[in-house]
Amino acid sequence: MAIKTTFPRATCVTASQFQGFVRHYLIAALWTETDEDDENFDSKGISPEDLPDETLSKAMADCAQFVEQNDTLLKLAFGRYPPRGDSTPVELAAHDFWLTRNGHGVGFWDRGIGVVGDRLSEACRAFRSVDLYRGDDNLIYLG
Repeated sequence: MAIKTTFPRATCVTASQFQGFVRHYLIAALWTETDEDDENFDSKGISPEDLPDETLSKAMADCAQFVEQNDTLLKLAFGRYPPRGDSTPVELAAHDFWLTRNGHGVGFWDRGIGVVGDRLSEACRAFRSVDLYRGDDNLIYLG
């Protein structure tokens, strides 16, 4: 990530895992969001590393708040996530945070982690839905 943020006061992730959490949160955003041509941002080769500092800052702040507020639930979830390719439970949770908070119809609640997933889904309700959009400067922002 291009900028630094205050690491959340949480024990469920290390500093490097948190950077991965933010990165995979943004990967999910780029995969689900579309541009003015109705094409997914990731299909145009845009990656988290291409995003401006303002977008990274907002993503990091939301991820830090979510991780800190849900430390105990995330610890439980990480131990229950079913294996999925090369993805770690932390990376999967980051995708689920993006998907659940934005109402994509999948996320924590259908991951197969039971009541922990339900409670994390409830926690996502505290976060409003956000979208990616291309600004007048041709950069991608969270709004």
